[in-house]
Amino acid sequence: LLLTIAQTATIEVTCSMPNRPDVDDGHESIIDVLATAVDSTGAIMKESTIADREDEVDVVLADGTGAASDGADRNAMHSATQTYEIEAPMLTVVKSSKVIEDPFNGTTQPKRIPGAIVEYTITIANTSDSPASGVTIADELTAVTNGEVKFVAGSIVNAAGTAEDYDTTTPNTVTATGITVPAGSVATPSEVVVTFQVEIL
Repeated sequence: LLLTIAQTATIEVTCSMPNRPDVDDGHESIIDVLATAVDSTGAIMKESTIADREDEVDVVLADGTGAASDGADRNAMHSATQTYEIEAPMLTVVKSSKVIEDPFNGTTQPKRIPGAIVEYTITIANTSDSPASGVTIADELTAVTNGEVKFVAGSIVNAAGTAEDYDTTTPNTVTATGITVPAGSVATPSEVVVTFQVEIL
């Protein structure tokens, strides 16, 4: 971009986020924009090095030092930098289970046998300082149990600790929606927990 005397221009810089595993929440990149004063031939302007004379035009540069790329003061260059930071939730999901009771042992060392109640716990953790909203957790029980369990109606507890009255319109499928992880509002990383129970058939 070449500007003549008294001209101005607004330059908009857009950046694409690299799709790499190491570019995650908190990753920073620096944009450095450098302006250079040139003469009519396109060469970088230089200050007059001779003593002042009334019959000549002297060139005196008054630019200050900008960012590191522009060097020293009064060199016909000035630069400015801007840092942009990626803010993205970093979510992990862990699922675990435990037997609550069975028909023979009750709640004393219960086993995974027909008629037993198994409680699943899904823990969603956000390790970044950026909130995650609208997170949906779907767990298809038939994917690993071949349909040999059924959902215990009303057993799901959402992230707020409230029991939800889900039905089983879709057999053996439990879906929890609208989980928000406000990790940026607490001093330590945040997590939410969803639990539900099934009966082994």
